[in-house]
Amino acid sequence: MAKSKNSDNYSKLPKPIKKLVLALAASPAVIEVVLIAYNWFGHLASDMAGSKNTAGEGMGVPGLFLSLLKEIASIPPLNMTSLSGIVSDIYSKDKFDMRAEVAVVEYLGKQAIPIILNEIIVRTFYFVRRLIIEKQKCEKWADVNWKNVIPVNNRTINRMLTIASGTFMAVDMADAAIRSGMKSGGEPAVFASNFILHINFVGIGRFAIAVWTDTKMEFKKQKKDRERQLLYQQQIELYNAKMMYKNADMWISAKDASIAVQETTAIVKQSISYFTTSWDSISEDLNSISNNEENIEKNNPDLIDEIKDILN
Repeated sequence: MAKSKNSDNYSKLPKPIKKLVLALAASPAVIEVVLIAYNWFGHLASDMAGSKNTAGEGMGVPGLFLSLLKEIASIPPLNMTSLSGIVSDIYSKDKFDMRAEVAVVEYLGKQAIPIILNEIIVRTFYFVRRLIIEKQKCEKWADVNWKNVIPVNNRTINRMLTIASGTFMAVDMADAAIRSGMKSGGEPAVFASNFILHINFVGIGRFAIAVWTDTKMEFKKQKKDRERQLLYQQQIELYNAKMMYKNADMWISAKDASIAVQETTAIVKQSISYFTTSWDSISEDLNSISNNEENIEKNNPDLIDEIKDILN
């Protein structure tokens, strides 16, 4: 049997296309999902563009911010307030849909460019300066302490960013005030509207984050300082207790030494008394010998000579 033309065309298709065709043929539900998605996308486009009679005036599609705010408004007890109605009015009356959110995001993206450049400059200067300082401390690059060089997670870079973002915000507000004053012609309402349009809200947000981060790190530093002072105080108290024990041991030793001195004094006194008594007895014996020399010579003629030899 001869092959059909469709079979020849199918055989010429690449293998991935053949697998896709077989999968779609075996799964009609996939085609239905694609059609539903296509229909849903068409409704979204219609809502944004409007109909033929109201071209460009469609209701629009709620954006991410408005949808999130709507979900928050449905949480108890916020669902008992008028927040849900306000969100609906923002969408229906003020026309704040996805197109408006995209425009706001694009506007904020333009405002973020100078903020990003300012932060890059500050961090680059910090990195270069700290790298030079650390390299001067050591001879080899392997000995460089990169924790002191990387411009993140330290109080110095956070303080520098706080000052830089605060300065940028002050200059930006001064510029916005000058431009608004030139365009307002002395009318406060025109000045306020132009001033709001010229303010860099991304810069204000970055300054707020920098202040919060700097304040948080300052609180942590104060907490560590208090803990360090408490440890020092405890250490001083321990040293005082140790000194008291040492003093107590010293007084105990002094008392023992005093008792030993008293006992030694008593022994010395007894020795002196014994020596004095012995000396008096020896003197009396010598005197007695000298007084009885004649009798001794008569009774024992050799005794005096023997005593002299012993004394010599």
